[in-house]
Amino acid sequence: MDMFKRAVSTVLIVSLVLYVTGCTSVKSVNLTDVERPVSEWVFGVVTVTGEQVDFDEPSNDIRNDTIYATVAESPYAIGMDQVEKLRLYRTDALPTVLIVVGIVVAAVAVVAVVALASWSEGS
Repeated sequence: MDMFKRAVSTVLIVSLVLYVTGCTSVKSVNLTDVERPVSEWVFGVVTVTGEQVDFDEPSNDIRNDTIYATVAESPYAIGMDQVEKLRLYRTDALPTVLIVVGIVVAAVAVVAVVALASWSEGS
């Protein structure tokens, strides 16, 4: 049973590391490539002049083509006509698929090891 616990712990740790490092990230997305109304969390904007503005907290408060957020602990509002890119929290499909496949393969391997260990003990 001790071997089983170690195997499960290893699979979980590897899965966590892969998940934290690869599945989701904040991406700068051109405003023209974002569906309206914006339903995702906005972490910041890149203005038409090229200035990057990072919000204190993610916001999805968009009313009348204006984004409302907090920057440097002060209220901030910017019209969508002044925004070139939105910084959105996005999930990357390929790393997510690879992690799911990896977890399934690891789970099958753990089951096989435990089954072999149990079978060899019984013989």
